[in-house]
Amino acid sequence: MNKIKFSEGGQPVYLDDLQLLQDNDTSAMAALVKMLGNGENVFLFQKGGWDVIEQDESGVTVLIKAGTVIANGEFLSWEDTNLQVPYNMMEEPVYLCINTVEADRRQFDDGQERPCRIARKVHISQDNTGAAEYYNYLELPVLSDLVKQMVGIKEPESWQQITAHFFNGYSGTIKYKELGDCYRVRVDIRSNSKATIDGSILLFATDKTFLQYFRSSCEAYVRTGNGVIGGQLLGFEGNVRLDIQLPFDDASCPADVPVRIVFELPK
Repeated sequence: MNKIKFSEGGQPVYLDDLQLLQDNDTSAMAALVKMLGNGENVFLFQKGGWDVIEQDESGVTVLIKAGTVIANGEFLSWEDTNLQVPYNMMEEPVYLCINTVEADRRQFDDGQERPCRIARKVHISQDNTGAAEYYNYLELPVLSDLVKQMVGIKEPESWQQITAHFFNGYSGTIKYKELGDCYRVRVDIRSNSKATIDGSILLFATDKTFLQYFRSSCEAYVRTGNGVIGGQLLGFEGNVRLDIQLPFDDASCPADVPVRIVFELPK
């Protein structure tokens, strides 16, 4: 690393000196952050999150919460962003777009105006047109996970996403962990369908082997006007139903029956 040598006697100062100070600071931060990021150049400062605002037949409107991405040693932040996404958010990329903006134009001695500031700005979008850099927000690693990798901390268990085709307006996440002697499955889905249904509710279909034929070891509970009612998840040839007979109490459609359950299936 080069440093400025300071001497008495009225040392002249040039823009190159300021450039050296800026470059030293930038390169030192980039090296530190890259080390903490286990060699990755672009990653999220912390885990992102989103809230579902509304659902309709065209998809789901989500609020992607404000956050920070670390890109090549620079910390760049974005604001809360609303997006219209498919029911299965993982089907299409959500882009984190980065652009460089020049500002603070000043008049120089030669009579020309030139920008004297450079700002890096980031925003979330489903369209990466015009972005100087862009990354799939849903696939970016997170700093905390990268640090664990760097120091050799291994997570004994991790949730894996299950690809599924949803029915009756349902959307959400279906995940599993593979344990020593069983699979632990977590279902967190809800529907926007107001269509009246008689009988059990078809939730989704999947080709995951251990979900072809099963009966959940516990029940998913649904709150009603008269308390709660529970039902097991049943799998037959990969089609998964909730064994609750509609209508009951004040529930007559899938939108009245969100499904949240964690259960285990033996191997």
